[in-house]
Amino acid sequence: MFQRVQIDLATLSPVLLGLSYLKGSNCMYGKKLRSHFVAHYEIDFFIKAGGGVYADSLYHPVTEGMIHFRRPGEIFQAVLGYDCYSLCFDIIPSKEYVIKYANPVLDTIGKIIQPVQTTSYLNLFKEMMQAYTNPSPATPMLIKAQILSLLYHLYTDTVASVDAKLKNAYHGVLKKAITYMENNYQTDISVSDIAAHVDLSPNYFHKVFVSTMETTPLKYLTGLRVEHAKKLLCQSDMSIREISAECGFEHDAYFCQVFKKEAGITPAMYRKHYR
Repeated sequence: MFQRVQIDLATLSPVLLGLSYLKGSNCMYGKKLRSHFVAHYEIDFFIKAGGGVYADSLYHPVTEGMIHFRRPGEIFQAVLGYDCYSLCFDIIPSKEYVIKYANPVLDTIGKIIQPVQTTSYLNLFKEMMQAYTNPSPATPMLIKAQILSLLYHLYTDTVASVDAKLKNAYHGVLKKAITYMENNYQTDISVSDIAAHVDLSPNYFHKVFVSTMETTPLKYLTGLRVEHAKKLLCQSDMSIREISAECGFEHDAYFCQVFKKEAGITPAMYRKHYR
């Protein structure tokens, strides 16, 4: 079963489940490994370029210094050709549930990150590997601090990356599109409506949005709607049907389906758990 659990930063206490160094460049270049369901948090830090990874069915060629952050519930597939450090951790490991934790930091970290400076990441992984392979009684405390430091760096580099992308040649177009979505997600708008608002064809707008924001316009719009629905579920007495309509969903059955896919639980369960 899958659960999404809200957690405060003050209680975020990662537990290391595994740490390794993969020399995929010595294997069959371009060989696809079997895709797997991600049950815990996984972070790959690529030391040598080559091959690629699939994130949300989108293929990303691996470049040196690139980082792939995976959350529970995702599907991952690797294409060999790279060397990387691979880290697996969780907050409170469970044998009964796959738990995806939610807070402003974990929710912000991107799936694919290309830091400008990689020295701090390399040092962190080297120090973690040293502590992991030469443990002492204090090793769990040290590695916990190192994972928290890693998450902090991933968060700040994600924010910096998004800000940089919005300053590119499509800054005005993307800003205008995102503002339009934020102001109109409660209505029945489509990607075609958004594209028309920024004077681009739907296909070209989709291409520009995905290449810059690393997500589709529809997923971004759906995320806005689901986040608003969460607030209404916790802060109002509106019915599920009323919330569905308020958040731009034409049918409440479809709203419940989308909400469960995004949040891991139904709207009714979310209200019961978080209210």
